[in-house]
Formats: sequence, structure tokens, C-alpha cells
Amino acid sequence: MSVAAASALHYRFGSFELIPSERLLIVDGAACAITPKAFDVLQTLIERAGHLVTKNDLLDAVWPQAAVEENNLQVQISALRRILGRGAIATVPGRGYRFMLELQGAEARDRAADAASPAAAPAAELTSNVPALATPLIGRDDDVAALTHLLQTLRLVTITGPGGIGKTRLAQTVALAVASAGRNRFHHGAVWVELAAVSDPALVANSIAAAARVTAGHGSDPVAGLATALRPLSLLLVIDNAEHVSDAVRGIVQAVLDAAPNVTLLVTSQAPLKAAHERVYRLASLQVPDTPVDEREAREFGAVALFCERAAAADRRFELASGTVATVVEICRKLDGVALAIELAAARVPLLGVSGVAEHLDQRFQLLVSGDRAAPSRQQTLLAALDWSHGLLTKQQKVVFRRLAVFTGSFSLEAARTVVADDRIDEWTVVDVIGELIDHSLVVATGGDNPRYVLLETGRSYAQMRLAEVGEEARFRAKHAEAMQVLFDCASDDRWLLSDAAFRSRYEPELDNLRAAIDWSSDHQPALAVSLVAASAHLLLLVSSLVEGRRLSDLVLDHVSSDVAPSLAARYWNSRAAVFADRPDKVSRTAALRARELSRDSDDHRETYIALHHLAHSQRAREQKASAALAEMRLLEHPGWPPRLLLLRRAGEVMVSKAGGRLDEARRLLEEQTQLAIATGADDLVSSFLYQLAELSLASGDVDAALMAGRELVSRFRSRRNLRRLSAAYAVYLNAAVLGSSIEEARAAAEEFIAVDHLLGWSYLHRALDALALLAALEDRVAAAALLAGYADAAHAEQTNFRTREPGVEVTRVRVREILVGRIGAESLEAAIEAGARLNPEQACTVALAREELLHATGRALSNPRTASAFRKPEKRLNSRRPNRNPWTTRKPGSS
Repeated sequence: MSVAAASALHYRFGSFELIPSERLLIVDGAACAITPKAFDVLQTLIERAGHLVTKNDLLDAVWPQAAVEENNLQVQISALRRILGRGAIATVPGRGYRFMLELQGAEARDRAADAASPAAAPAAELTSNVPALATPLIGRDDDVAALTHLLQTLRLVTITGPGGIGKTRLAQTVALAVASAGRNRFHHGAVWVELAAVSDPALVANSIAAAARVTAGHGSDPVAGLATALRPLSLLLVIDNAEHVSDAVRGIVQAVLDAAPNVTLLVTSQAPLKAAHERVYRLASLQVPDTPVDEREAREFGAVALFCERAAAADRRFELASGTVATVVEICRKLDGVALAIELAAARVPLLGVSGVAEHLDQRFQLLVSGDRAAPSRQQTLLAALDWSHGLLTKQQKVVFRRLAVFTGSFSLEAARTVVADDRIDEWTVVDVIGELIDHSLVVATGGDNPRYVLLETGRSYAQMRLAEVGEEARFRAKHAEAMQVLFDCASDDRWLLSDAAFRSRYEPELDNLRAAIDWSSDHQPALAVSLVAASAHLLLLVSSLVEGRRLSDLVLDHVSSDVAPSLAARYWNSRAAVFADRPDKVSRTAALRARELSRDSDDHRETYIALHHLAHSQRAREQKASAALAEMRLLEHPGWPPRLLLLRRAGEVMVSKAGGRLDEARRLLEEQTQLAIATGADDLVSSFLYQLAELSLASGDVDAALMAGRELVSRFRSRRNLRRLSAAYAVYLNAAVLGSSIEEARAAAEEFIAVDHLLGWSYLHRALDALALLAALEDRVAAAALLAGYADAAHAEQTNFRTREPGVEVTRVRVREILVGRIGAESLEAAIEAGARLNPEQACTVALAREELLHATGRALSNPRTASAFRKPEKRLNSRRPNRNPWTTRKPGSS
């Protein structure tokens, strides 16, 4: 930027304006008094708006070549927050600060974009997952340039056009180019989301979250969870094949645009989303000459260039000659310049030659168009091309092609052999024919050493039609479901033998096929559906799909009848206990009791062992009952069982030790088990054990160790974008921060915790309520502290699995009571606790984050026992005082 431009630069945000050249901060049109150092801090943060600025960077910028204490920086931050509001500057615990207000004006945006460069902000590793193009994009140079330009200024662009016209490959090319060239803008690269395999609109948000490696949350609104999880990221989000779930995509896109200012969206769809601020880019057909041309001129047109490229790839002897150029142009014209149809035609040149392709194409294409002129244009072109292409296949190729339609998403060669083969086509013939279908451009191979295979969605739809026509659909959908059952029966054993990473690598690619198999079998073979659901639980837990796990468990619940074998029923009930384990109701315990009963009847010691683990977990606050379950587990153990399976009892022993107050014993067991879990690759268990070790540090009074562990846990789970573990980590971190009187850090942690746990349906709120009460007390918000203490008691009483507090949380509870009794007396405290018990989670969190002015009247009333009755209906007071404030919906997980 030039000196003149810099001197003219103003930063506008809300009712504020910062003028660096005059060192002025304008508030509501009037100059505001601000110290020079506070001005420098604010300018530095604004220049990198939306990005983390470390404490060291701020110290270097504001106090260059001077040794100053960090608390000087905190003083300036506090002063700025008094002027701008607390939400203007977010704290990133242990790291630094981030300016959160939205800048207005082109100059400010340009300056902020410059500051986001690697020289000004920490470089973020690109996480692009955009699939590479197997062959170059042809005939779309102008489209690539136009879209690249649009994405520089617009946040939502939708590429529309008929199926097969080339939307996906164009989006791939643009995404790869933008992610590479736009490193300064998209620090987290480009994320590719393929929706063709997603038929349920309810799963769209989770599919996008999985591709972006974030968690949409397990609350009632996964769309809000996804948008919030994306908010800290700067990336290009590409959503491919959105037309069949366009309503769901439209809602998600709008939520992301509103909540994630640094996310830009590129969507492909056969029709516009009709979303606000959407720029529709209508992709035209590839250009075809409309006048006679020679071979050199013909290649300048995209359709001809694509035909020649694909024909030469199929037959290296092919050349566009003067004698064939007119025929090639005619083929491209009859195919309306649709890329997929042209590629299919070119692939047949080795077999038929250019003249033969033209002759055959005329027959098939004209027949379909004249037969159904009312059909959409995409059907008039693509169905014609596919029908023609299908007509060129051999009988065996047609059989294999249509049977592959039962797969959803990708499939392995082994699965295809199992499902497609029968007494007429053996497994090795299936392998050979799949290779031939790849040559015919009807199957695509993906991956490297362990490739997977995909039918393009249009081709898959065509194959499904053919499968139904010959009356084979029910038979091969059953074979598909049975193949998934065999595969996931192996998963039931592999969960104890493989590391979490290896297990996910092997089974996560089959999730789409597993879902399809469950959907079909739940209507046609209920026992098979029960088996598939039982086998799916561990994978769904690993990929943080608890909501889906519970939905599937409920889907087949009525099928678990006397017709289902006891051994299978036991596996189902154990899976149900697992996916409902973190719920406050009795579902998990009831399921564990049923699993124990059925597995005993069938002499299945391993399932009994697992059921006892779930039973001990569900009643871990009842030491005697939990100990009895663990004792029975010990009797069942077999020396040949995998070490990871045996960790279940050891984990239960920790729970019992903690419940009995034997904290040293619990710590010793946890340290031993952590090493065993690491050795077996049980990453999820390692995370749980590390959390519990941090909690034990709290219980034993080692607040510094707990605080350090809490910071590390938050960092660990934030980087993995695992909201379930992140929320639990924030809970222990918050407890440690308030017990250590780190008020600023505790408030930042409280805001982060509430933002995250809201997405999980308040799964871990009970673990943080006492800490929120203590934070309020330390901030001299006594009324809020008393109400929160009351709600904490009520929340723990409602949690069937958590009637007593964890040891670390109990320390916080005791400290809160000591402070409150000293401030307002026991009688007033009990009145406030009674009032607090009537809160709901949203009200409690509003109280927790409110500042003093909100509850001054409450504090005065609490000091007078005669007015304590004013708090018996807190809902009316809270709702009337803060009608529009929902602080947890304005925060973003993973930021401070």
C-alpha cells in the first residue's frame, strides 16, 4: 500500500472509527479518550482482524525494543474492552487475542487481507481435500477465469447446468487453483464435499462436517453446529451435486454465510439454490463450430478438443483429419456439447471408428428424444447418451453394470465380487468386467494402493433403472446388505484388535453402503437390520456420529423381538448402551441390563463382559453395584482375549476408585491404563484417561497441574475438531482456571465452553456449573453465583448417571459454598438455591455470562432474607431483562 493510501485509511466497525494517521478513535461521531499504547494495541489487532495475534507479536509491535511485563498488555486489553465491549476482543488462552468485530469499507478489507498474509499472521497448514483431476479440463479456460474472479469478491457462487455438462470437473479445477494461488486468503485451503451419495437431507450437515473434519455437534440443530464449527476457519468450501438436497443445502449455506465470515462457498447444482446473496453461474455447453472449419480451427472449440483428447486416450492411433473433422463436429453438435456424452462417444472410437459412432449415436439419441419430449433436458441428453452407451456393452458388461447400482458412494473390489457374482458370472469375471467398465467410462477408480470404485451418479441412476426393469433389484439389494453384514461382523472383532486409526481407515469408507443396507433391510429383513446396527456403533462413536447412532438404534428397536436370536439381541443392546452412554436418562442402563440377561442365556461371555462394563459405567456413582459388576467381569476374563478388551474392566476400576474417594489409587490406575491404551492405539480411550487425570489433579489440590493439563487438552481436541472431547476438556479447564483464580482465562474458557456444549445439547454442562458459579462469585456477581449453585445441585440430581459430583468438581462446589455463605449467609443462600433450581440450561448460561449491571437488583435482594422470595421465579426476571441475548449462539468453538 502507498504512503498516501495508508494515510487516508480509516477503519470502521459498528459505531466506531479508527483513524491511524490522526491517532483518533471516534465513538458515535465523537473523539474518545484513549492512551497511546491502547491505540497501538487496537490498531495492531485491527490490522489482523479475525486472526490470532500472539502476545509476543503485540508486545513487539507496541513496545519494540523494550522489556515489559505481560500484565501491561492485559491492562490495555481491559481498557479497550471497556470502550468497545467485551465481545470486541476475544482471548485465546495461552496464545493471544483476536479482534472480532466486522470491519466495514473496502480499504479496511484490503488492509485486513494484507495482514492475513503469512508475514503478518501464523501460517496455517492447508487441509485441502479436493480430488485431483485424472485428466486435464478441456474447453473451460474462460469459465475457470470467470469463476476465479467471482470468488475473489463473492462468498457464494453456484455453478448450474444439466447433468453431465461438466460442473464437477470445473469446480475441481477452480478449487485447486484458488486453494493454491489463494494461500494468503484461504489459510485452511479448500474442502470438497460430495453429496451424490447423501439421499437424506438430515445428513447433509454431518457430511459437510466430516469432509471439513469438524463436528456438527450432537444437539438438536446440526446446521447451527456446523456453521459455528466453521467460523474460526478460512477456507473455500465446495459442495458438489447439491440438486437432490437443495433445500437442506440452502439452509446450511445461509447459516455458514451468517456465522463464518472467512468461508467462501462454491456449489454445483442442476438448479440454483435460491439463497440470499447467491451468484448463479450458468455453465453453457462446450462450444461447437456452427460453420465449416478445418481440423486446426475445430480444435479451438471445447467440444471438439475434448472429443479428440478422449478419443486419443482410448486409441493412440486416433488423429483428427480433414476427412473426419465434419463428422466429429456433427457428433459434438448432436450431443449438445455435453461433456459426459462427448466423453462416452469418444471412448467408443476404438471399437466403431468415428463414422460408426456417428451412425450409432444418431439412432439411439433420436429415439429417446422423440419418445419423451416432456422430459427435462438433462434426461433428453444424458439418458440418450447412457442408453446408447449401454447398448454397446456386452451381455456380461450389462449384467455387472446394473448390479453395481446397489452400491452407494464407493465400493471395494472385494465387495463387488461378493455382491455381483452368481452361478453365471464368477468373481474373477466380475473383476475383469469392472476393468472393462472403467474403460467404458462407466466406473471410476479412485485411491492408490487400495483403490475403490464409483459409478458416476447419473450412470448409477441409469443402472438402477435397468436393474429394476429385469426384476433383480430385491435380490441384489439383499446380497448387498448381507455383504455389509459379513464385513461389519468382522468389524465387531477388529474393534478390539486394530488401532482406532486403522479401524477407521478400513471401515469408514463403507459408511454410505452401511447406511443404505440398514435402510433397505429395516423394511425387508429386520433381523439383518438389527445385526448391522449392532455392528455399526463403534464406528459411529469414533467418527462422532452419536446422533446418527441413536437414530439407527431407535430405527430397529421394535425389530428386536423373540424372532431375533438371543446372541444377536445381546449385541444390539450392548450397542445401544454404548451410543446412549452419555445421556442423563436410563436408556444406557436399561440396555446394559437387557444385554447382560440375553448374553448369559446364550453363554456369550464376551458380550456379558461388555454388558457389565456398560452397567458399571451407568451406575458408577453407586460404588457397591459398580464393584459387583467389575467383580463379575474379572471372573469372566480369558487369557486369550485382546488387551484392549480387558481395558474395559480397568476403566471401571478407575470409576469405582474415584467414587470411593481413593484418588491416589485412581491416579495410579489411570497412568497404567493410559500407557496400555497408547500401546493398543486406542486414541479415544487415551483422550478419556487424560481428561480424568486432569480432573484428579483438581481433586488433589494441584491446581497448576490441572490448569496446564486443561490447556493441553483444549489444544489437543480443538486441533482435531472433536466437539465431544473438546467440551469435556473445557469443563476441566474452566474448573482449574477458577480454582486458580485466573479470572480472565476462566471467563474466556466459560464463553468457549458454553458455545461448544450448546451444540451437544448441554451434554457436559453439569461438569461446569459449579465452576461457572465460582467465576461469578470471584467477579463479585454474588446473585448470579447463588442461582448457579442452585442450578448445579438440580442438574446433578437430574443426571441419573451423575448423582454425586466428580471429585474435581466437588472441590469447586465446596469453594463456592464457602464464599457465598460468607457473603450472604446460609438462609439467603438456601432461598437463592431454591430459585436457581428452577432455571433451564439456557437461562443458567445467560446468568453465567451476564455482567454485574444485569443482576444488581438480584444481589441486593439476596442480602435480605425478606426479599429472597423474589428469586422463586427467575424465568420472568431473566426473560424481561435480557429478551434478545443468547450469548452461546454468537460464539464460535475453538476461538477465545
